[in-house]
Amino acid sequence: GFGAVMADSSDGAASPVITRVADPKIPYPTAGISGRLDLREGCLMIGQSVVFWPPGTSWDESRREVVFEGDFQGSPNALVDSIFTGGGGTFAWRDDLHGVLIGDAEVALRECINKTGATHALLAYPESP
Repeated sequence: GFGAVMADSSDGAASPVITRVADPKIPYPTAGISGRLDLREGCLMIGQSVVFWPPGTSWDESRREVVFEGDFQGSPNALVDSIFTGGGGTFAWRDDLHGVLIGDAEVALRECINKTGATHALLAYPESP
């Protein structure tokens, strides 16, 4: 399993939500992103990128949607198979992600990249509520 980094969903299944480090010194990238949110091999993806999310983000298995908390509390949930529009930034899989992800989250992200053949990791966050 992916341990505490992955938010538990209501039915106890592993959550596909991977979250970034909650370090306020690391600014959020500000590129605009928009694309269809897919669930492939248990991994959330937009295009050919595995998506990871702000700290406190969780997964609602019954609704198949990403639920935002913390800094983005009140933002609309991101529904699988719908278009997600927000902010974020892309990281090549070869990039050192230690400043953005730690431990289990980085392992989970790299596993998803391997399983899906993704070319990039994408940090995504919703537009402000």
